[in-house]
Amino acid sequence: SGPVNIEVVDPLLNIEKTFWNRSGTQEITRAEPGDTVTIQLILTNSGTGPVYDIEITDPLSTKFNAASIAAVDIPAGFTFEVKGSDVIIRGDGAMLPGDIVIFRFSAQLNSRLSDTNILNEATVTAADTVPGDSIYQRDHSGAVAEDTLSVRKPPLPPQPPVIDPVGPGEGGSSGIDE
Repeated sequence: SGPVNIEVVDPLLNIEKTFWNRSGTQEITRAEPGDTVTIQLILTNSGTGPVYDIEITDPLSTKFNAASIAAVDIPAGFTFEVKGSDVIIRGDGAMLPGDIVIFRFSAQLNSRLSDTNILNEATVTAADTVPGDSIYQRDHSGAVAEDTLSVRKPPLPPQPPVIDPVGPGEGGSSGIDE
């Protein structure tokens, strides 16, 4: 017998996180207290093998209003859940090599925030041997994505100039000689 070639397959999960405006049309790095922002997560399997039982956890800061968290775009085969202020996205199917999946959800910033920066991380875990629970399962964890959102109060509107109702040198008189 001769040499046997064995192809080793191994998934490689990458996750990217960005903040977008409310309508999801423009990436942002800055928002104002009370704004609703869209959070986008892009999950990529750039390895050579499939992954199963995907779970993304995105613990949103308490600087977001947990009651406002809502799914915007969650692809088929994935579920979206909010526990407290944590967003949990699960997939029960296979994610094949080269697959790219995009998730979007929204959340409102607390309106009482002062100037602050919010560093937010999302983590993905998955299994790469067989779908479902198995004692032979090999789990992958630790792919992390983070983004920072700068929250600033809006500038005060310009104040109109103060007009002195009494003209210069008039001293409050009517200006009529008596």
